[in-house]
Amino acid sequence: MTAPVALSCGEPAGVGPELAAAAWTRLGDTVPFFLIGDPGHLPAGTPVAEIGHPAETAAALARGCRCCATTSPAS
Repeated sequence: MTAPVALSCGEPAGVGPELAAAAWTRLGDTVPFFLIGDPGHLPAGTPVAEIGHPAETAAALARGCRCCATTSPAS
């Protein structure tokens, strides 16, 4: 299997979360990728499959947008 691509959320108020959701919708399992960020920043209704390690990406492909969860510091 190809190594997964990591996509950083970047600025939570920016386009990263929307890009991750769109990539999951359009790419499905053709390109294994995962989001590094807070799954709560993804658009409402986006299915999420939280993973603890990039190696878990392949097993979570069909469950939702793979997300290696982190939390943003409080503002």
